[in-house]
Amino acid sequence: MKIALIGLGDIASKAYLPILSQTPNIELILCSRNIQVLKNHCHRYQIKQGCTNIFSLKELNPDGVMIHTSSESHHTIASYFLKLGIPVFVDKPGAMTFHEFRELSELSEQKNTPLFVGFNRRYIPIWNEAIHSNDLRSIHWKKNRVNLVAMPRDYIFNDFIHVIDSVNIDGELSDVDININFIGKGSKLSTINVDWKQSGKILTASMNREYGKTCESVELSLINESYLFNNFTQGVYCINGTEQIIRSSDWSDTLYTKGFHSMVEHWLDIVRNRESNIGHTQRSYSTHSVCETITQHIMDRL
Repeated sequence: MKIALIGLGDIASKAYLPILSQTPNIELILCSRNIQVLKNHCHRYQIKQGCTNIFSLKELNPDGVMIHTSSESHHTIASYFLKLGIPVFVDKPGAMTFHEFRELSELSEQKNTPLFVGFNRRYIPIWNEAIHSNDLRSIHWKKNRVNLVAMPRDYIFNDFIHVIDSVNIDGELSDVDININFIGKGSKLSTINVDWKQSGKILTASMNREYGKTCESVELSLINESYLFNNFTQGVYCINGTEQIIRSSDWSDTLYTKGFHSMVEHWLDIVRNRESNIGHTQRSYSTHSVCETITQHIMDRL
């Protein structure tokens, strides 16, 4: 099976190439406008086929393409390959507006060709079981950064979308409350907190990009049980007034604990079967819709 990687920046180099290059029965094709980067990666991973533009990829007959380029280019590149009937994996966001993402979704359906958005946090093993428990009552997800204020659409679709998707399990929202802070009197967004209800659960998604450090925490509340995670490998489980430390295996690969291995396996299965996962697709659609609603709410405040 041939898989083409388009764009060879940090995420492709650090996450996807190390996994795919070790996956049996996968033949990789690389695509980058930077000829030297293309040559270096082909040499490092002993990859025979590469090109410098997406239009040349068609002649190399990939079974699926993975888009790791700038977010602004996702819609254009994904559209091109969906029209060719080639399954598409695209890093989040699938597009920088909900209107564009809806176009991709409709094109995927018209061409009966899978569109897969890469949200690795859906696959993080240490909290995956708890977050899908029938007893789950609330989620509070925080992701903070240092000195990274940004314009609203860039802030929401390039970063906060990860937090929204992580708590957006069922796709039905009600009683939404959005609170924001701008930097000074400007139009750049500093802090956001979104609360809503979904299928009986209380959900909170927050981000502060003027925080003292880069960090992420996840708090899950069940019936007389709770979990608190401050990273992808360790957490605290509480029940009946007692605490228990839970950890990933000491030998767990970082890309496994961050969900990349399971996500790539899911994507490759979809390419083999040429059949989208309905739940995955609907959740991605809902997440982009929610992010557009939040962005429009912020823009109305400017």
